[in-house]
Amino acid sequence: MTWVRKGNIKGPPGPNGPIGPMGPQGSQGVVGPAGPGLSPGGSVGQLLVKSGASDFQTKWDNPNRDWYLAGDNSGDNVNSNNAIWSTVKSPVFTAEIPSWYRIHATFNMFVANNAVVAALAIMVDAAVARMLYFTGTANYYTLITLDHVVQLSPGQKVMIGYRPTVNGKVVTFVNSNTVVPILLVAEIDTPS
Repeated sequence: MTWVRKGNIKGPPGPNGPIGPMGPQGSQGVVGPAGPGLSPGGSVGQLLVKSGASDFQTKWDNPNRDWYLAGDNSGDNVNSNNAIWSTVKSPVFTAEIPSWYRIHATFNMFVANNAVVAALAIMVDAAVARMLYFTGTANYYTLITLDHVVQLSPGQKVMIGYRPTVNGKVVTFVNSNTVVPILLVAEIDTPS
C-alpha cells in the first residue's frame, strides 16, 4: 500500500488520554523568620489592643468596666433647705482607679406645690459636677435623668444631690420598691 501526501491538512485532535500518576512530594522549603508575636507582658484579664497605626503595634490594656447601682428603697426623703444638698437615699459610686467615667443618673422627684423649683445634681464628693433646675407640678412624680462625663481619682464618690431653690419649699426624692434611683457608671477611654 502506498500513501500519498495531499498537502498540509491537519486532522482533528484525538481524545485526551488518562491522567498520569501523581509525582513524588518535593523537599521541604527553608523555614522563614519568626513573626513579631504578641506584645510581651500582660496579666490575667487584660486585652491586647491596637496602640498605633503601624502593623503589629499593640499593647496590653485593662477592659473598661460598668457598674449598676441602685439607691436605698426604704422610703422617700424630703429636703426643704436651699443651702444644703441632700444625698440621702442616693446610690453611691466610689472610684477604684484614676480614670474617666460616664455617669447616668435616673431618679424620681416630687414637689408638694406648683412652681417649686428644685436643683438636681450629679455630685462628686460634696461638689456639683452637673446640675439641672426642675420646676415641678404639684402632686406629680417626675422621672429625671442626668448624664455627665467626669475624671475621678481613687476614693472619690459620685451620688445624686437635690435641694429646693427657695428655703422652706419641699423637694422629695422618691424611693420605693418600684421607684429606685439608679446610677449607671461606665469606665471610658480618655475623651478626645
